[in-house]
Amino acid sequence: MPAVRTKKEAGRFVSLDKTVLHDSRLSLQAKGLHSYMMSMPDDWVFYETELQKHFTNGRDSIRKTMRELQTFGYLVKRQSKKSDGTFATVEMWLYETPQPTVDWKSVDGKPADGESADGKSDTTNNDCTNNDSTNNDEPNKTIVEQDSTLAHDIIYYLNMKASKKYKATSKTARRHINARIKDGFTLDDFKKVIDNKIRDWTHDPKMSKFIRPETLFGTKFESYLNETHVVRTSATPDHSQYDPSFGKELPF
Repeated sequence: MPAVRTKKEAGRFVSLDKTVLHDSRLSLQAKGLHSYMMSMPDDWVFYETELQKHFTNGRDSIRKTMRELQTFGYLVKRQSKKSDGTFATVEMWLYETPQPTVDWKSVDGKPADGESADGKSDTTNNDCTNNDSTNNDEPNKTIVEQDSTLAHDIIYYLNMKASKKYKATSKTARRHINARIKDGFTLDDFKKVIDNKIRDWTHDPKMSKFIRPETLFGTKFESYLNETHVVRTSATPDHSQYDPSFGKELPF
């Protein structure tokens, strides 16, 4: 492939944070979509149908890319409560850098045709409003929707890291995931277990087949979560030569 050179002209440029562009976890599509949305004015409101007009990608591709940004903390879905205790409209917030935590209690779990991706409210999505705060069925419904969203993000992360094609709608996968959620485990916990076992089992012919939801998210989940990765070294290390693996053990 020949060298690719860039040619820039005065004007028609934008200043962007480089974090997302250097994030090796993200696909080229995710970086491109994030950069496109960040290049717009601060008061710009994004809708799924509007995004489709600016890209050759279809609806499913755009939704998949948006979910990727959400998985890695760049796109955060939040839902606040009104003064009367009912739920307000869901908002989508797009950040320049990944956010460390996601408030899953505020997620409604429903995809919307109009999504605000720059921190502005999407006034077309009112499905999440609870008009009867005394309805005992509503909290259960909300929990199911929250778990559904979390399950999709967990399976998406597993498929991406392990090159698998598991379904988030699988009853077996959902049963194990919901059990761990009820135990109080978070999305970051699921990601750590996935990372731990992919690291340990991917190159092991006997164990690689167990990189699956029913094994990873089963009763040994907490044990997998708390495993410590031990770097094997010789009994008498030779400090006279440079060890290329030494830098990998540093916390930075």
